[in-house]
Amino acid sequence: MSRALLLSLLVPATASAWEHTQRVWVPEDMPVVWEISDYVEDSLPTGPGTETLTQDIIQKAFDNWHVAECAEFTESFGGVISENLTFTNDGRNTIAFDDPAGELAGGVLGANLTWPSSQVAFVQDGKVYRRSSNSDTVFNNDVDWALTEDVEAGVCSGEHSLEAVATHEFGHLWGLDHSCEEGDPCNNQDWAEATMFWTDSACSTSSNSLNSDDVSGITALYGPYATFQCSNELAPGEDDTIAFGVVPFTLRCNMISKNEEQITGATWFWGDGGTSDQVDADHEYAEPGNYSIQVCFDGVNDACGDWQYCYNKIGYVRACGVPEVEFTYQHVDGLSYKLLNDTDISVYGCISEIQWDIFAPGGALEASIQAWEPEYTFQTEGEYRVVLNVGGPAGTGAAELTVDAVNRAGEGYGGCSATGLASLGSFGLIFLAGLAVRRREG
Repeated sequence: MSRALLLSLLVPATASAWEHTQRVWVPEDMPVVWEISDYVEDSLPTGPGTETLTQDIIQKAFDNWHVAECAEFTESFGGVISENLTFTNDGRNTIAFDDPAGELAGGVLGANLTWPSSQVAFVQDGKVYRRSSNSDTVFNNDVDWALTEDVEAGVCSGEHSLEAVATHEFGHLWGLDHSCEEGDPCNNQDWAEATMFWTDSACSTSSNSLNSDDVSGITALYGPYATFQCSNELAPGEDDTIAFGVVPFTLRCNMISKNEEQITGATWFWGDGGTSDQVDADHEYAEPGNYSIQVCFDGVNDACGDWQYCYNKIGYVRACGVPEVEFTYQHVDGLSYKLLNDTDISVYGCISEIQWDIFAPGGALEASIQAWEPEYTFQTEGEYRVVLNVGGPAGTGAAELTVDAVNRAGEGYGGCSATGLASLGSFGLIFLAGLAVRRREG
């Protein structure tokens, strides 16, 4: 479907950590009032005593989100409607079955569509969150639905728990996106087991129970929440963040929170083994590396008492040193040789320039090549001096060796290896945008 609006779908299984949709309900719009269609879902029990069964299940699904006790958000039942409306920006938050507007693709269990208004609710981590104005949820009546009690009792043959799917969809209503999307890697167990994982398995009620990822995500929207910004070049408090430098350098980090008055302390984990216990803290990085920062903020909240919120920025700090340069060579054929680059690239983003300088017998510069591992054909037999320069923000490292170029057709062999020299200067290095290289193994 072609829409400028957010459409969140849940698809049954065949066998970004929480994310937000940037739509959020503001306090003056709470409680969020929801209405439900009087459509009778025929895969659920009917008869005396089941008149409010679907409504009760929907209420349970809303209730499941309130285990996030520090998050302050509310909803209320607004009544039964006969229109079976869905996906209409009419200011009513409707819950329907039967997909009356034909919105669901084949195999989709349910969907939620939340409209944002033009009003900015807040800005968090540089992302603009807009005030939600309307949210509709539809469930597919072509799906066989099951009660939580039946699934947990083992009375299930491929059905899906309505409560579990509704709990997921209401996560979208409140402003959460999927913890992992279809086809994307999901290597963190918390993300894969979250209620907001992109899919739901048949005969499972696991989505009824929020895990730590879900709780963190909803708390970031409606509860005490804090993140941070860091800089080693700008004064603390500036808007820009630069967590990049040449070792040794000191990183200065500031807490950012809409709940600043609640925060009583913090513990920083800098990724290199160091820690700090100030709310705003400094740390010196002495060794090159890519480092992740975690900070756990402590606070006191009227709704839930003492709280702690931990926030991670993965691979956030880049600490660069002068490149440690090494290379070898390998005979290819005749006077052609492959130059094999073994420079340390373990710190991502610290190499941006590379140049090979090849000096003929007698010392004259014969060629300069900008490539990671070039193949070069020497002009004549003889001893050639080969210098590899590798540069980055910390400076230029270099290595050299002598290649005894002999015309041995068909006789490939491994030559000598070269290790780092003192920096030889830039040698007119050429900048390589987006350099992506791989170290050989074995």
